[in-house]
Amino acid sequence: MTEAPFAGLTVCWISGTRYACPLDATGARKWRALAALGASMIVIGFASGVRPRVFTQDARFYTLPNLPSSLLRYLEMFILGTALTLWAVWRDGAQVIVAQSPYQGAMGAFVKQAAQLASRRVILIVENHGDFEADVFQQRAVVLEGGQRRLMRRAAGYALRRADLLRAISSSTRRQIQALAPGLPLVEFMTWTDVSAFTAGRAVPLAQTRDLVYAGVLIPRKGVHFLIDAFARLADDYPDARLWLVGKPENLDYAADLRRQVERLGL
Repeated sequence: MTEAPFAGLTVCWISGTRYACPLDATGARKWRALAALGASMIVIGFASGVRPRVFTQDARFYTLPNLPSSLLRYLEMFILGTALTLWAVWRDGAQVIVAQSPYQGAMGAFVKQAAQLASRRVILIVENHGDFEADVFQQRAVVLEGGQRRLMRRAAGYALRRADLLRAISSSTRRQIQALAPGLPLVEFMTWTDVSAFTAGRAVPLAQTRDLVYAGVLIPRKGVHFLIDAFARLADDYPDARLWLVGKPENLDYAADLRRQVERLGL
């Protein structure tokens, strides 16, 4: 039997993802597939609620309280997340840190430097899953935006100067991170996608379906207003069609604009 390719390796993942305990079906499949590669895995993220959790399900999960304020979540991740990453390196011997954004990469960079002082070699992989320079400010109103932008830019620069490897999920995220860290090795591949929902069969044949669903936060950069305009062009030809918009009104002004748009178009 062939040995798993990463047997003996311990990897610590730093992520802003919310993890339920136990994991949902999609998350369970993802971490089961990664566990099959043989590495021991430690995951630092957020709980699905305000109660912190520590549990094992193909990986060891340390989930921080999912506090209602984004600022509080940033603070607890940088303070507690950094402490947990240090713990993963010293106690569990993690040799690789995977940070799922350049900001979380700053935590990994600090731990990497601390490990070097103790003559421990740690590899830091920094990922880019989106436009990390603009996403936060497009999603919600931010207090002291100019100061936060400068602080976040410095954190990202600190991480990228100390990264060993970059990973992007698309050509646009690759171009963005390459421009900031030219010369670093970079790999590009898409995020985990659970296709089982699309292969399990349908109760209603696709040709007979008249329901369209948008699922995601209601913010301008998602372009929901374009979707409503497009749906309005179909409404006369398909009077039985329905468009469902399912998501948190993260941007209250934008959500109110969408409601007014629907009323104006008579949908």
